[in-house]
Amino acid sequence: MSPSIVRNIVNFITTKIDNVGAKVATGVGTAFDTKDYEGNARIIVHVGAVSGTSPTLDLKIQSSATSGGTYADVTALNGNPAQIVAADQVVYIDIDLDASQRFIKVSWTLGGTSPSFAIDSSFTGLKKY
Repeated sequence: MSPSIVRNIVNFITTKIDNVGAKVATGVGTAFDTKDYEGNARIIVHVGAVSGTSPTLDLKIQSSATSGGTYADVTALNGNPAQIVAADQVVYIDIDLDASQRFIKVSWTLGGTSPSFAIDSSFTGLKKY
């Protein structure tokens, strides 16, 4: 195995961004600092229980230069995720850290009547050394 492959395996880290929780309104998650990572990264969103009448969930990633700053949408490398309408799904959103700003958040938009989605999210990326 080449040294670069070993380095990538050793430095490839997954970190929880947001804990499981029922989302009942449009919102954003916790800011995650990407300063110690490089290259492309993957945000993994787990969707658990879903309730409401015709509930919908739209996800996107946003970034900002500062944790409390103004966030803007990040273009996903694998395209915008499809709208979620059912439980027990995993959504992968790939981003280029070099094209985004230092802090990222998962943003969600809910639709339908009394929608509720149990979601959590994780960040997977290549740690700098």
